Amino acid sequence: MGILKILEAFQNEDNSQLEATAQAIDALYTSEAPSGWQLKEKLRKQLRQQVRALVFKLGLSNWKDIPIKVEEYAVKHY
Repeated sequence: MGILKILEAFQNEDNSQLEATAQAIDALYTSEAPSGWQLKEKLRKQLRQQVRALVFKLGLSNWKDIPIKVEEYAVKHY
């Protein structure tokens, strides 16, 4: 899973919640995001905010960079 790999890159210690968070982010883009979200900046911003809220709880290093990396991945794969 690509999202999990992104989160692991920011991991600073063993974090058992990474996989569950990756699954939640995957669900955001696969089932909750309306089709065509890639073309609408407002929707992209809302998705980044939701990703930010999910990853903040993990205590990862440089967590503020994760939503952009996730969005770059999502645009290519969803």
